[in-house]
Amino acid sequence: MRLHQIGDSGALIRPAGPADADAIARVQVDTWRAAYRGVVPDAALDSLNHEALADRHLRIIANPKIRSFVADMDSIVIGYAQCGPARDAEWASHGEIYAIYVDPTRWRGGTGRCLMTAAADALIDAGYSRTMLWALRDNPWRGFYDGLGGTIAAEAAFDIGGRLLPHVAYVWDTAAIGDQRSGLGATMDPDFIASTKAAALRA
Repeated sequence: MRLHQIGDSGALIRPAGPADADAIARVQVDTWRAAYRGVVPDAALDSLNHEALADRHLRIIANPKIRSFVADMDSIVIGYAQCGPARDAEWASHGEIYAIYVDPTRWRGGTGRCLMTAAADALIDAGYSRTMLWALRDNPWRGFYDGLGGTIAAEAAFDIGGRLLPHVAYVWDTAAIGDQRSGLGATMDPDFIASTKAAALRA
């Protein structure tokens, strides 16, 4: 993992732990409802279940194949990212960013880029030189991925709330995502940096 301090706004990017599952679920619910209204069926957004999502994120955090990160601002989780091996066979040589969400009250503050950098560094450590991510095609905030240099490489439809919704697959050279770190508004947890550096030295 390339080590670099990325700004000093007060947000801290650190690995997620079991105690973060509830806050991650809150961020997911709030972000989906703010970002996807008019794209995802209202019934699906209104029925998002915080407790069920918290249980799901607890399992994700415990999964050794998945790396989960949170953006922590004064001990409050304001965003998260999850990444690991690509789930689809056609992308088997790629790492995948499964989810990246930031509390709507913190949009445009650089937190998303910081989380993307943490995910990219983790995927580089895992040996993935290429990274992909599925995004809703009609997501009004999809320009975030364009701004990070993502290239659309495929399209597919996935069922959300009983409706097939078009998605696009973005791909990157994984190292290029990390190159976006300059001037970002968060810092890496020094304990996370130290443990990652030790792992890299052992590799």
